[in-house]
Amino acid sequence: MKQRYVVFIALAMALTGCRGNDYIEKPATPNPTIPEKAITEATATAVNVNTLGIYGDGKTDFSSRIQEALNTYPSLYFPEGNYLISKTLSLNFKQNITGTDNTVFSTSGNGFPKNAESCFFSAAATDHIQLTRLSFTGINDKSRAIYALLVNGGCNDVKLNKLSAQYCGLIRSKLNDLPYNTIASGDYNLNTNLSIDSCTATGTSGSGMGIYLAYVKNWKISHCALANYRHGIEWWGGDSNPARDGSLTKPRLASNGVIDGVTVNHITEGGIWGSMGNGIVVQNCKVNDCGDVGIDFEGCFNSRATGNTVSNCRNGALATFFYNKNITFSGNTVTQDDPAATLACIYNATQLPDNKDIAFTNNNFRATKGVGVIKQLGPADTILFANNSLVNVVLNLTFNNNRRVRITGNQFKITEPTDRYDFVIKAGETNSKGIVTIDRNTITCSASGSRSVYGIYTTQSDYNSQPVNYLTENSITGVKTRYRMEWNGKNAGVNCKTYLQTTQAVLPDDILKVDNGNSISELYVNNKRH
Repeated sequence: MKQRYVVFIALAMALTGCRGNDYIEKPATPNPTIPEKAITEATATAVNVNTLGIYGDGKTDFSSRIQEALNTYPSLYFPEGNYLISKTLSLNFKQNITGTDNTVFSTSGNGFPKNAESCFFSAAATDHIQLTRLSFTGINDKSRAIYALLVNGGCNDVKLNKLSAQYCGLIRSKLNDLPYNTIASGDYNLNTNLSIDSCTATGTSGSGMGIYLAYVKNWKISHCALANYRHGIEWWGGDSNPARDGSLTKPRLASNGVIDGVTVNHITEGGIWGSMGNGIVVQNCKVNDCGDVGIDFEGCFNSRATGNTVSNCRNGALATFFYNKNITFSGNTVTQDDPAATLACIYNATQLPDNKDIAFTNNNFRATKGVGVIKQLGPADTILFANNSLVNVVLNLTFNNNRRVRITGNQFKITEPTDRYDFVIKAGETNSKGIVTIDRNTITCSASGSRSVYGIYTTQSDYNSQPVNYLTENSITGVKTRYRMEWNGKNAGVNCKTYLQTTQAVLPDDILKVDNGNSISELYVNNKRH
């Protein structure tokens, strides 16, 4: 165990918004983790660095003098000014740094490594670090990865409050660059109890990360605004690829995290996402304009996204990837302006259905131009899609090796031509006695050309067991053929059964039964063989 030094530091800085960036949106209702009274008291008891001959003139490099002060005094206060830094400053046990709304730390980059991560402040294997009202200005160079604070080696109780960052990220945590299996053995302490509140940050030309928390537990990010990074917020508890760390039997080493009331905008890749988390909550956030995904759980357990607004994220405003367990998207509002952009997607690069219990409930999905899609690109053991509202959005939960799919109580409204799709709801390709249940949905099509669209389209091709489709009390209007049932199984003696229950009058054109298998599928309409 490394020796820990008892030192408090009070630093201060603020850029009251990230100058020169149109994408930053300040939090509408700050909810500081550190009470204003506590900040005032900490400032009053801190040592004013000006009395130590340290000034923020923007010209003089005071790095060494500041480090001496950090090693000497328990709390430091930095008055208004621009404090030039050329090397990383090390924080010690119980370090408290405060400033003003016009206290800035800046760097020319001299002394920082050019091809590796660097930081203004670092804390290693120490506890009780607090940074309040500080601004950080990094380097406008997308090849440089700079953070305001690096947390490493199992730190505990770290608070960032009312910070501002420009051309750098806010915080990066790691665990001595150790491999996952070494950390998972339990011989090392994770970084714990991190709080990041009421901060704003903007990156450099879509590079770096705003907040990157690796191997952390018990953490919260609230009322922050991030823009112009490669990734907005990322948590990391291992590599979710099942060929590496992501099998269902391995522990998720980023846990008990809350992301609340955060705005993430103009991101090159992922807005809010992470790998191998457990108990992650993303709520009341706004995510917009991401080149990849908006909110994404990769190899996560027991996590949810609720009450968020997500728009214009290319590969899925809401998404999962690889092997997840018990993931819920509920009460979110999702819009896409580009009809080629996916509104939500279940990804899984393997053919195994070890992606369990994925639920989309009570969400609002809308394509503002054309018709968008929610789809699968990989199997799942259990999918629930319930009580959602979809405007000009179709649903395709069809992928080989699905097990259980239920689509229930949703409202579909199609007012634009569905040129790219011949269905409103499509589901199937289950295996191992798989079941598709589509019940109590309302489908209304009023667009020209919708007569060539199938309201509900099931497709099955299990070679080894009998899949079953249950289609119950769905209301479908505005299409010529309400139901298409397709069977493609090639093994003799194996067929598919479909049970259709409806109070709507069944006309000859309402049902299309397609048999491409070696055996004839069975269709029952209102309990009678069709």
